[in-house]
Amino acid sequence: MKKSIFLILLLCCVVCHGENRPVNLIFDTDMAPDYDDVGALSMLHAMADLGEVNILATVSSNKCETAVPCILVEVRGAGNYFDTERGIMTVKDDA
Repeated sequence: MKKSIFLILLLCCVVCHGENRPVNLIFDTDMAPDYDDVGALSMLHAMADLGEVNILATVSSNKCETAVPCILVEVRGAGNYFDTERGIMTVKDDA
């Protein structure tokens, strides 16, 4: 019995010790109307600093005029503003 428990624990240690690679991530946010995404983006930048994620882009999924400035302030605060791709897409309403 002790031998079985030892082997199971040893197997768990070997499996859990595998090499972790950062996850490539694109973050889609609706930051302006509600600010829960500010905390989420802060957590993502902390995880990026630890090498757990690789943030490829942050995208705003609403038309609010303050969304992109909020994202840029957040990215500047993370210290890697100039390493992050930035862009603004505009859509014409035909209505």
